[in-house]
Amino acid sequence: MADSAMVSAGLVHQPADQREALRAAVLAGPAGFGVLDERVAGWLWPVLAGPELIGRAQAEVGHVDGRRRVLTGAVTAMIVLGLCLFRRESVGVVTARVTERIPRVRVEGVPSGSAVSKARARVPAAVWEQLFLAAAADAPPVGAESYAFGLLVTAIDGTVFDLADTAEMRAGFTTPTKGRFPQARMVALVACGNRWLLAARIASSGVSEQALADSLISKLRPDTINLADRGFFSMDRWIRATATGAHLVWRVKNGARRACPPVWTGRCPTPPRGSCCTSPTRCSLGAVKPVATRA
Repeated sequence: MADSAMVSAGLVHQPADQREALRAAVLAGPAGFGVLDERVAGWLWPVLAGPELIGRAQAEVGHVDGRRRVLTGAVTAMIVLGLCLFRRESVGVVTARVTERIPRVRVEGVPSGSAVSKARARVPAAVWEQLFLAAAADAPPVGAESYAFGLLVTAIDGTVFDLADTAEMRAGFTTPTKGRFPQARMVALVACGNRWLLAARIASSGVSEQALADSLISKLRPDTINLADRGFFSMDRWIRATATGAHLVWRVKNGARRACPPVWTGRCPTPPRGSCCTSPTRCSLGAVKPVATRA
């Protein structure tokens, strides 16, 4: 699959070709961007977060650059995004790509890696959070393949990733048993067609996926159909998710039995096929149907 992302820039002349090249890279996963042509991958920068969006995020949290040199907050944000896109490149190479059109660089040279690190420290964490929220809300248009039954297909899922092995990281993030590095856990609500993150929560890997998913339920929308693996199902979570108006296609563990919340005094909302609601305070999902649906 990674080979499908190796597209020569000379072959990419039309936006449709660019979209296809980027699609192939996304499907190939992280390795795909490592072999994607520089000019094609560079096209992703304004799609992920252009200068206007970055400026809006800074203004939202009240961040004002303390200096007017090369590494402003906006330039620093572009470098951080570039390091995510070009994972196999050094900080110096990515910084050079971002700053090559800034006149001051032609005189002073490309900022060093240590200068970039100091610049990142000057940008408050709230800026990065607001930038993500603004970018998530500014999702690019999706094609017909992103829909099913006229509904945008979304999914909730989680992953973990390694962090730097420092005392500060170990203090705030759990290191798995027999693991070498502290890890963070992320649970995200994603649009399946273009893999655009619509919302996400990040915490230590010691926090469960279910706990993080609980804070994402309110982000579901009525015009979507949401997928979730069996580890995310609970009757409480199901009831709250149906209240958003979203259509649900969630896997359920065979033989799962879940109690409704104590405050629930009515019938379960649209009982799924194969379920058996025997009382207003308890529902049991039969082992015959492993998928619970709300239509």
